[in-house]
Amino acid sequence: MRFYPLSFLTLLPQYAVAEVRPSSAAPSALFTSDYLVQVIGSFVLVIFLLVLVLLLVKRYTAVSAKTSGNIQVLSSVSLGQKERVVLLQVGVEQVLVGVTPSVIRRLHTLSEPVTITDDESKTFSDIWSDAISRQRGDKK
Repeated sequence: MRFYPLSFLTLLPQYAVAEVRPSSAAPSALFTSDYLVQVIGSFVLVIFLLVLVLLLVKRYTAVSAKTSGNIQVLSSVSLGQKERVVLLQVGVEQVLVGVTPSVIRRLHTLSEPVTITDDESKTFSDIWSDAISRQRGDKK
């Protein structure tokens, strides 16, 4: 059995160690102008970085429905974190393709073209009001 020379210090109570406090309580200078400039500057920097990241994510992850050229994206549905099914208009044909990070595969060529109306594309406010009405128990 080994003997540790300072092992008896673990037996001392915790309150035996006195905390050093200043004798006079000085008024707190928490809200100085330098401190406020630092806090507001940090807040503005964080908000700027959030907006920048959101713009970059929106720009590089969205499948855009560009109308130039012979290929148009008519509809897109996410099936998972990285998988999508996309309906393309190629000339007069409509092609359903599956898109993953490594492969784009034709799933089906539609014999009858699908017509997409404006009623199917809802805005965020429409989706939000539907979700709120479902939460309240209203049925549409």
